[in-house]
This record gives sequence, structure tokens and C-alpha cells, in this order.
Amino acid sequence: MKTNTQRGYIVPIIIAIMILLVAGCIFWNWQSKSNQNLSEEQNSILANSVPGQWPTYTDAKYGFTLTFPESWKGYKYFVYSQPYDDSNTYAVYFGLADQGHVFGIDVMTKKDYADCRASELCPAIALLDDGKFVYADDGEGEIGQKVMSLAGADSVKEILASLKTASSSQSLPVITSITPSSGPIGTIVEIKGQNLSGFEGDLNVYFEGQDEREILLTDTFGDYSKTGSSLIKVKVKEPCQEGEKVIGSYSGMPQECNFVKLDPGEYKVYVRPWGKESNKVKFTITS
Repeated sequence: MKTNTQRGYIVPIIIAIMILLVAGCIFWNWQSKSNQNLSEEQNSILANSVPGQWPTYTDAKYGFTLTFPESWKGYKYFVYSQPYDDSNTYAVYFGLADQGHVFGIDVMTKKDYADCRASELCPAIALLDDGKFVYADDGEGEIGQKVMSLAGADSVKEILASLKTASSSQSLPVITSITPSSGPIGTIVEIKGQNLSGFEGDLNVYFEGQDEREILLTDTFGDYSKTGSSLIKVKVKEPCQEGEKVIGSYSGMPQECNFVKLDPGEYKVYVRPWGKESNKVKFTITS
């Protein structure tokens, strides 16, 4: 009786093992084909690549620089430049020897970037806006997604964070005026200056109270394609209430409101695009 029971357990176990083996073979076959296709794309992109200067790459045309870590010694790069529709496409792709394309930097005008982001197929994500050009990471694209598991990909964020342009020192955000400078809750305020926009053209401004707590207000009035990074227009009012569920700006996922109450008093007003904080101006909430 005991032997039959044991046999009753053994049969399902053998079946389960066989299913796992079959599934493993299917996955291995799919992965092999995927890697083969990836290799073809890599070879195509880097066919004319050349060795890059370590540790710092300096772009010959636009002058932007990237600093590479020790693990990226021997990297190669490929410059892609040609007219496309009504714009000029300029991109530099970087990869390790025999590893293919890991990431790329696209350089485009603000108009071209705005037009690109208006398309659902645009993979470019802005990294830096120097006031004249937008420098974007194309790593969200199809090839970028495939190769992020390759050697050196773990250092990509570190490398992208080192991006600097020839005019980086001139691209600091500056607020030149705030109108009006006081008013009750609900007042619509216009903030003018230079280099006020951030990631994907976002126009955000911080109001900091006497308790040093910040509240983030986002421009829902303006038109970035027309005003660029020179104007932010916001309503001085809490964007959400305590306990309220809101949709994350970038994640698209529901999250709880980070509530900060706006009370009457004097506030410091500033922007912080790309981690660069502007000068501070004052706004007084009267009631």
C-alpha cells in the first residue's frame, strides 16, 4: 500500500520535470535567436566604429563630453549624421569591443526634440538642454532595451550623468521676474527667465515656506513649443489634497499626494531643472 502511494507521487514529479525541461529548451532556443538578431544589429551599427579616447570622449562637432569609468577602457564609438525630413539627425553610439551598441547620445534642436516627443514612437529622453541644443539618451529605444544586459551597461547611468556641453556653465537656470509678487491662494503667477525647463520640457517651480518645506507646482497653462524654457505659468494652490491619490508624472502609476499646505506668508520661489537650482525670488500669499 505504501509502495503504491510512493509511486503515485513519483509520476507527477517526473511529468513536472519533463515540462520544465521542455520549457527550458524553448526558452534557450528563443534566447539564442534573440542574441543572433542582436549581434546583426550591433555589427550594423558599429561597422565603421573607431576607438574612443579614454577616459573622456569629446565630440568633434558639438563639443559635448562624456567621462568613462575603468571598465570602459577600449570602448568604440560611431557617429551617425545625415539630413532627415526637415531636420538634421546627429547621434553618437558607444559600445565596448565585441559587445555592440550599449547607448547613444542624440543632439537636436529644441524644436526637433519637441516634435520628436510629440510622436508616440520617439525614444529620445532629454539629458541636458544647454539653451541651444537638447542632448538626449536614445537608450529607451528597441536596441537600447535589448543590450542593457551586455557588459558595461551597468555603468551607463554613471556615464550619462557625466555629460557636459561646451556651454554648460552658461545654461544655469535664472529667474528674472515674478508677476505678481503677492496675492491670495489661487493667484496665477508668471515666472520669466532662462533655462527654466527640465526633463522632457517640464516646467516646474518650487515654493518654499518659512518651515523650509517645498511644494512643487507645474505649469499647465503654457506652451513649451512656443515659450521654450523662458516662461512658467502656475496657479498658487495645492495641486492635490492630503490622502488623495494622484497619477505619477513619469511612472503613470497611482500614488498618494505629497501634501504640503500653503498658508499665508512669504515664500522663496525657484526652479531646479537637471539638478541645477536657480536664484530665488519672493512671493507673498496674502490670504
